[in-house]
Amino acid sequence: MTRPRGARGRFLKVPLKERFWKFVVAGGIADCWIWLGARNNDGYGVIRDDDGKMVLAHRVSMVIHSKDLQSDEVVRHDNECNNRACVNPWHLEAGTQGENMKDMWRLGKRAQPLRDRHGRFARG
Repeated sequence: MTRPRGARGRFLKVPLKERFWKFVVAGGIADCWIWLGARNNDGYGVIRDDDGKMVLAHRVSMVIHSKDLQSDEVVRHDNECNNRACVNPWHLEAGTQGENMKDMWRLGKRAQPLRDRHGRFARG
């Protein structure tokens, strides 16, 4: 398939939403929708936005499905789905980085941070 060209023969930009769906195997609401495109070193799907910036595919999925995200919020997989390649918006939820870290510790994805005798995070 060739990309559409404009009047001067330049390639026209394909909208992000259209490019996103080319890399998704979607199923039902309960099924994981697997990202088939590029992934980062942590296994999460990535895609370039309309400005050419690399963004996380599951974050794009949330935006495409009209789920509001604040700039300081992260997108987390819910407790039922912990598949990093999943972009099903019903398996995703917005949250804080702190909530995301607690999820990772609970699931054994990251080591517990060191704490001092008062329960505060220890420094190095």
